Amino acid sequence: MSRLLWILLCLGLLLTGCNTTVLVATSVGETKPHLQYYEKPGWTSETRRQDSAECGAIGNDDRADIATARIKADQRPEETERQAEMRLNQEWHTCMTEKGYRDTRAVPQ
Repeated sequence: MSRLLWILLCLGLLLTGCNTTVLVATSVGETKPHLQYYEKPGWTSETRRQDSAECGAIGNDDRADIATARIKADQRPEETERQAEMRLNQEWHTCMTEKGYRDTRAVPQ
């Protein structure tokens, strides 16, 4: 009986630790949608969304997501789906940079 109680206590502590980590990571992480970190002189929210869509993002919000269907369609034979997504996200970032946007989270060089 005490062994079962000990196991349940350990599992409870483990799960509580994981849950706390998730809460801390969420509250410390990004507080605004991804696209809102991209700025350029003379932009408006609408032109930024249009430029983002031209660079391959979907949606009318500021999340700058790449469509799952596009990721799968553009996936190269040697890539995992995650690698294809990362490559497309990098292409999106490059496109936005070429349009004159600057990621305000980037460290100046």
